[in-house]
Parts: sequence; C-alpha cells; structure tokens
Amino acid sequence: TPSKAAGTRLTAVAGTGATLPVTFNPTLGSLALTAQTGVIQLFSTNLTSSTSLSFTGPVLVGPGTTVTASFGTAFFSSSIDAVIGGGSLTVNCFGSPITIGASVGATQQLSSLNLNSVSSNIGGSYVYASGAVSIIGTLSLPTVFNAVVGSFYVGGIVQGIGNNLSIALSVTTTGGTITLSGVLGVNEFASIDLNAGTGVIFLGGTIDSSGAQTYTGIVKLLNDTTITANGNVTFAGTVDSADNQQSLDVGASASIIFDAVIGANIPLSTLAATIFSRGGPNIFIGGNITTAGNQIYNG
Repeated sequence: TPSKAAGTRLTAVAGTGATLPVTFNPTLGSLALTAQTGVIQLFSTNLTSSTSLSFTGPVLVGPGTTVTASFGTAFFSSSIDAVIGGGSLTVNCFGSPITIGASVGATQQLSSLNLNSVSSNIGGSYVYASGAVSIIGTLSLPTVFNAVVGSFYVGGIVQGIGNNLSIALSVTTTGGTITLSGVLGVNEFASIDLNAGTGVIFLGGTIDSSGAQTYTGIVKLLNDTTITANGNVTFAGTVDSADNQQSLDVGASASIIFDAVIGANIPLSTLAATIFSRGGPNIFIGGNITTAGNQIYNG
C-alpha cells in the first residue's frame, strides 16, 4: 500500500501483471499511479490531491470511492469497473476537466457514478451502473455512447461529434429518470435514443441530430425545448410541461410521430411541428393535444 506525507507528490508504478492497491486517505500535492499491464484498485473513501490525479491502466473501485483534484485535472487512461461485490465512484474537480479514456462498468457495473467538474470527457462506448449516474458540467462524448443505468443526469451541455447516443434505464429500475437539462448535440449526434421505460425523460434545451431521435417513456419539459432531426422524431409516450410555461418546437426531415396524448396532465405553452421536406413524410398524432397557446403544424 503506497504511503506518503500529506501535501507532497506521489508517483507509483506497478510492473507487469501486478495490482496496485490504494487504501490510504491523504491529501497530496499530486498523485500519479501507473499499472503497466495490471490494475489499480481504489478503496479510498477520500483520496484528495491539491493539484492533479492521474491513473494509467484499468481501475477497479470499491464501495464509496471518492477522488478529488482540488486545483487540477483527473485523468483515467483506461476502463473503470467495480470490484467483485460492488463499487461506486465520485470524482470531484474544481475548475478543471475529468477525462475517462474508456468504458465505465462494462465488465463489472458500478452501483453509482458521479462526475463533478466544469467538463467531463468519456472516451468509452459504454457506461453501466445499477444506480444513479450524475454528471455536473459539460459532457463530451467522442465516440458511440451507450448507457444502461438506474438514472442518468447531466446538468450541462452534451456534445457529440457525429456519433450515436443511447441512454436506457435498466429493466429492473422503477421510477427512474433521464435528465438532460441543457443543450444536446452542440456538434450534433448521428442519432439519439432515450428509453426511460416506465420512467420519465426530462428535457430542457436545444437538441440536434443528423439522424433520427426516439423518446420512449414519459417526457416532461423543464424549459422551452427545440428538437431538430435529419430523420424521424418519435415520442412513444406522453409529453407534458413542468408548469404550463414550456413550449415544444419539433422540426424533422422525415416524420414526426406523437404516439400518445400531449399536455393532458400539464399543458404545454405552445407546440410547433414542422416537416422540412415535402411529398412523403407526415405528422402523426396519436392522442389529444392540449396547449395554453398556439399549435402550429407544417407538413
């Protein structure tokens, strides 16, 4: 087990096939751990660096693992998984980014994942967690992204670069939520598929994709929401506003499909549905639509 006085720099390297266990709770100047072909196991409940944290190699986390970079970055070069028996991870960075180079929970799912920073970058294609995933700040997804979780929350912008985005609640989840309260698709996703099952999808910004968008579950609008897709847009469940003040503006090059009632519980302020192309795509309405203001259908 590595040991170092508080406030100093710790660098540790584990050789081929070795395990580097970390079970201490110091405050360090910086921390850099490398497992050349082995793994890094984190069992610390409060691993804090006054500058940066760097983990090179696969990381296994135990229950209640928290790492904090007070004035620097947190960097994970490879995958993050739970130890056998379960594990969770909270990463705190105050003013600097968090980078995760590979998937999270793909081999052994985490019970929860919390990323608190100005921005986080997840380079892997999968995030699996039995419980909540919470991301504060901007989320960048440079590759195809699939998440199966108990609940999913992003408090900032979600950025893609032409890749597919899929977030689903676990089939064992009841009462779960998917919350995307900011702009989605600054650099545009190829497609967006949000599946809350019997749960709720909270939306609240501008959502863009170069392909289709599908929303399965109850949709509630936290803010005025504008959706633009170069493909179909499908709402497989009901749509309501949060407090009768939120509008929905949907534009698509293909069909716009409302499979259920809209505004039955809390009416939208306004609704606009626009088909960009002519002579084929349609707007499908599968139930009553209630708004406090205007409804506009172009298509």
